[in-house]
Amino acid sequence: MIAVMSATEECLDQAGLPKRDLSRITACLALAGASEPTQLALAKRHKYPFAHTILVTDAQAACVGAHAGEDGGVIVVGTGTIG
Repeated sequence: MIAVMSATEECLDQAGLPKRDLSRITACLALAGASEPTQLALAKRHKYPFAHTILVTDAQAACVGAHAGEDGGVIVVGTGTIG
């Protein structure tokens, strides 16, 4: 969660928005562990500072980002690998 909040604060800083705006944000968090039921359950239990929080896998986010909801495929290579 530290990495998520650090990245969020960096985005707010770059956008010139105050941290108090966190409570107005809908955050879609693409988490590598969200494909594992135990990890997803743990992530859902966390109290996020956002107005709304949507948790998806990094694979789901990559497909939406690459294909705007249309059919397609992606290969993600990083800490893990997804195809």
